Amino acid sequence: MYHLTLSAERRRTICPSTALLRRGVRVIDKVVGSEALLFSLVDDHVHVVVRCSRSRAGYLGSGLRQAFARLSPDRPLRAAYVRPVEGRSHLVHLATDYIAKQPAKHGLAAHPALYEGGCFQDLLKARLLDHFRGTLLAEELPRFRLREVFPTLGLEKDPVPPVEVANLPPLGAARLAEAARAAFATDALGRSGPALWARRTAAVLARRAGLPLAALSQALDVPLRTLQRDARSEAPGLPIAVVLQRLGLEQRCATRNRTST
Repeated sequence: MYHLTLSAERRRTICPSTALLRRGVRVIDKVVGSEALLFSLVDDHVHVVVRCSRSRAGYLGSGLRQAFARLSPDRPLRAAYVRPVEGRSHLVHLATDYIAKQPAKHGLAAHPALYEGGCFQDLLKARLLDHFRGTLLAEELPRFRLREVFPTLGLEKDPVPPVEVANLPPLGAARLAEAARAAFATDALGRSGPALWARRTAAVLARRAGLPLAALSQALDVPLRTLQRDARSEAPGLPIAVVLQRLGLEQRCATRNRTST
């Protein structure tokens, strides 16, 4: 296993907007997602922990550098610094402390658990990428429990339950729309890939909860007729649970913020 770090030249912010950050996460997933145990994209650098040979780690580092150059040509990254992960205790430290602390260390979100550049939400099943699933981390650390990371992220160790469909109406269509975007790491809701999943999932959840599709249409900037069709044609395997888990995480973080003020 190896820990790769890629820093931006002149310490420039790699992904200065939410849209770019989500695209950056998609870049990481595409290049190293199937070989990654952990990752974190913060303001001016990228951390990735991969399970592979040393030569493969160098190749993946070069691939990340090239992919980010295509994403942000004016914000180039330096060559990857590759370090070995020296045993289980080192990996536990990376998982529960070093990688988990990155959002708070850099002040990147109102609540560290909601920062979208890291892999915590994927491990919690509050986001769904194409390749990264957290299974390699579970294989390397079979006794590891995600709740061990919760205190580092400002959460109690209690489980984070998903929001029930019946409790969606008070949250509103705009919040459902944004949760769907976050849950699939997308910003533009187009006709393919994660954008399509986000749109269809939001439409089905709105129908089930009795939320007006007209309000969701406005929140997503999608024609009402498109959402009506999506809401009726519920596709098999539609990953509805990931959006409900994302909303559950938001609820937990909001509760934590209220009790700490």
